[in-house]
Amino acid sequence: MIVLFALVILLYVGIGGFRGTALTAALQGALMIFALSMMLVVIGLLGGFTAQMNTVWQVAPDKLTLPSTSTMTGWYSTIVLILLGLPTYIHIQQFYLGVRDAEDLRRTFRLQAPIFLFAALTLWLIGMFGSGALPNLTESQSEQLVPFLLGSFVQSQGGTLLPSLISLGVIMATLSTAGAAVMVLSMVLSKDLYRRYVNPEASDSRVINASRVVLALFLLLALGVSFSPSLTIWGWTELKFEFLLQATPVFIFGLYSHRIKNNPAIAGMIIGCVVAVGLYLTGNPEPLGIHAGIIGFLVNSVVMIGGSYLSGVDEETERAKEILHFNSREPSEETTTGTVKYILPAQSKSFWIGLGIVIAILVPWYAPESWNARAAFGLPIWTWGTIVALCIETAFVLFATYIWREESPTSQPSTVTDDQPSEEEIV
Repeated sequence: MIVLFALVILLYVGIGGFRGTALTAALQGALMIFALSMMLVVIGLLGGFTAQMNTVWQVAPDKLTLPSTSTMTGWYSTIVLILLGLPTYIHIQQFYLGVRDAEDLRRTFRLQAPIFLFAALTLWLIGMFGSGALPNLTESQSEQLVPFLLGSFVQSQGGTLLPSLISLGVIMATLSTAGAAVMVLSMVLSKDLYRRYVNPEASDSRVINASRVVLALFLLLALGVSFSPSLTIWGWTELKFEFLLQATPVFIFGLYSHRIKNNPAIAGMIIGCVVAVGLYLTGNPEPLGIHAGIIGFLVNSVVMIGGSYLSGVDEETERAKEILHFNSREPSEETTTGTVKYILPAQSKSFWIGLGIVIAILVPWYAPESWNARAAFGLPIWTWGTIVALCIETAFVLFATYIWREESPTSQPSTVTDDQPSEEEIV
């Protein structure tokens, strides 16, 4: 089955290209949401959520009581890891770069925020339900929870249509993520490495063929990992974000400061990766409950910012200043100047205050012991507090799309000054 998956990914990514992959991923995402919805039906038909929570209270009450301080520190570390690592997720960037304009991107966030909330809560409900329905699963077996639950459904209910539809959604989700990842990575390596250093005169068709070869090599590597797993899926996810985090400082600081330079940024990424890998190899993947990637990220940021500012202002920083000024505006026919300047969320104090509040309440450090008492559906009070915090987080994302706005035309300059580069000069 794993080999068959690899062949399907190779065919539809290699033949379809980016546009075909993007359209396919949209259909696959819809099927995934449908499958998650059907899993809620399966939970109801297998006895309901509340009944299994009663079982969890009996066999594993530690899963429903307030976590320890060290555990909550680890939760905060994971939140920061994903929050800062996700923006540098390569294939997510590619899809966002494909939007038509800023308004289209804002609509995308408004649509995605509730979808992500639904997906996250549903997956959590499935996991909690499985803790009661199948309490004796090992760590590796827990990654097969959905197939186990579908098997239980077939045995108790006798129907196969619903499990088949859900399995289709699981397959589509797997193909969507894997296909997009290998497609983008293969194109990055072929264009940024092959065309730049190996064959600068290569035609587009030759670069595409090179990307297909790299894609096949990636799949062979993935197959080797699949047949000899050393980490759980979540372990691989964490490790992936540890490395993604080392590219984040460039985005965070480079988007808002023209003083960030190329060489210090590269040095910071390399040193950050060395620190993170070094902590892993020395048996300290989470010193003091903090992921090694976050420590590498901090070292990375210090090296990049310190090196950039200590080296002073030069031609590179002046060019970056012009580019940032140009990219803060978008052509528009609705203004007298022909351009619209956008006020980004990160340029608003209310955004940072709201972000701090949201992150603070996501982990229940503030919950008293009395919140361990059972509430609706057999869940403790503190769990409901966390669910409410997730809903507030979603509302905050929607709020951020509204403070991300256009600057009033009256405050824009009436003419374009001579020191502003043209679009041709930027390209």
